[in-house]
Amino acid sequence: MDHAPALEPAACSEAPPNDPPHPGRTPPPGPAQPAERDRAHLAGAVMVVVVLLQAPFLDTGPFVPRLTVDNPTRFDINVDLASGDRRGWIHLGTVGRESQSVLEEIADPGATWVFRLSYAGVEVGELVVPRSDLRAAGWRLDIPADVGSRIADAGFTPSVR
Repeated sequence: MDHAPALEPAACSEAPPNDPPHPGRTPPPGPAQPAERDRAHLAGAVMVVVVLLQAPFLDTGPFVPRLTVDNPTRFDINVDLASGDRRGWIHLGTVGRESQSVLEEIADPGATWVFRLSYAGVEVGELVVPRSDLRAAGWRLDIPADVGSRIADAGFTPSVR
């Protein structure tokens, strides 16, 4: 019986140190030259200074330190937020079933806060709340219990704990 000759392992792709470069093979990077390193450090330092000088002029808008959302339903509810014109929705987070979540550093959308509630990618409610009502309630939002009823009526099973 003839046996096929044993295959030799592939040769290493690295060339000996004195081997001239070959097309398609990039030589390993060498240490940066001192002048290049100095230019890179200087450029980085200049960028940091520019950002620090501009920071006071960048208006990121007002923020609410925290918003507590109470979810009495048996479903995990996704909460999005927009201003009264319903543009620029921001996902605030998911509030677990039968629990509270404290959402921090919420961008203040203005006088009217519109909360969009969803479950499994399906919109299940919208709450329009004046900012003054949220402030008076201690920055607390209660998801109505009927949201859970609507989700169950749509045929969804409760979220797993």
